[in-house]
Amino acid sequence: MVPRARRPAVSRLAWLLVRDPAGLGDADRALLGQLHTACPMAATAYPLLQTFVRMVRARTPEPLDVWLTAASTCGVPDVASFAEGLRREHAALRAALTLPWSTGPVEGQITRLKLIKRQGDGRSGLDTLKRRFIHTCVGRLGYPFVPSTALTRRAAAVHAGSAPPACADPQRHLHSRGASRC
Repeated sequence: MVPRARRPAVSRLAWLLVRDPAGLGDADRALLGQLHTACPMAATAYPLLQTFVRMVRARTPEPLDVWLTAASTCGVPDVASFAEGLRREHAALRAALTLPWSTGPVEGQITRLKLIKRQGDGRSGLDTLKRRFIHTCVGRLGYPFVPSTALTRRAAAVHAGSAPPACADPQRHLHSRGASRC
């Protein structure tokens, strides 16, 4: 019995529709050609998706209205729905294509905080979460680690001129149970 060839994953096919054609290998180009032959809707959607990707990468808002009209009337339900969703957010999309600001750094900080929270899920309270978050933030800035529970005590000692020595092992403060305090 001859084994059947595996069908490519839907996510791989969707990725082929939005990737830069110049960066495709021979196998991917062949697969894209097969997709165009087997699915006329994909062949219709491909130039629209490529135009949109180029518009976003180059940050050129000029062809946006023409693209939205073409995508809404192309006859591919998913592309038309995508275009209608973009039309509802037209002002935000135009701002994203023209303005130099990005929420990327803020989103990155939120993602990192959520990761820290999930790592201690069910095992730690707010105090441990606060210590882990401060440790992560302070570690990224390059300052010596000062656990949040000892922060007030250390600040008072520094103010009085008798600062205790810094903790030699900051990793021990990351454990939620049995953590010693400096």
